[in-house]
Amino acid sequence: KKKKKKKKKKEMIEKKAPKKYGTWNGVFVNVLISILGVIMFLRLAFVVGEAGLPYFIVILFLSTLVTCLTSLSLSAICSNGLQKGGGAYYMISRTIGPHIGTAIGLLLSIGMSVAIASYIIGFAETMQSNIGVVTNSAANGV
Repeated sequence: KKKKKKKKKKEMIEKKAPKKYGTWNGVFVNVLISILGVIMFLRLAFVVGEAGLPYFIVILFLSTLVTCLTSLSLSAICSNGLQKGGGAYYMISRTIGPHIGTAIGLLLSIGMSVAIASYIIGFAETMQSNIGVVTNSAANGV
């Protein structure tokens, strides 16, 4: 009986908790990469050039407002209790309900698709300027 208890204790000691991302790696780094991504470095000059400085300031203010309201809403949802793994959709669908969770999950998927397309365009523009490829038809002799 004593050996059995020792064996159980040894098994419990040997089991390690899964490695989890902390606040810095799990939250701040991901958010900063998204914020300081393609839009910040490659598209701001384009937006200012096309819309003008006053409209750019309005766009920046509205973007900040939407981001802050979303963050406050999500933090209110997160603080409702212990959440298991599964990401944003799992948390929202379990807190608000499956119907609203599905609608928000679809919007998150569409938003991620647009972000991925933006990152691909930014990568292609960066590679084009670094390699020196000219894309207009007059320069290519077409």
